[in-house]
Amino acid sequence: MVQAAVAGMGVALVPFSLAYEDLQRGHLVLCPCKPASATYGYRLLYHPQKSATRKITVFSDWIREEAHAMEIEFRRFSTIP
Repeated sequence: MVQAAVAGMGVALVPFSLAYEDLQRGHLVLCPCKPASATYGYRLLYHPQKSATRKITVFSDWIREEAHAMEIEFRRFSTIP
């Protein structure tokens, strides 16, 4: 759906995370409207005994940084004039 909007075939109603890169690159623009609320989310799950492993720590830090950056960008893109 996002790629159809990028191709100029219409508008897309999708989660911000799916359109994030195309918005950053200027391939899409966000409609000036209030975001729809969602009741779903993502969780990072791992075995408790593995929580201190380097790969879990590195991935966890990276994904949190990515989510935080996306949240900042969402606020910037969704500012209603």
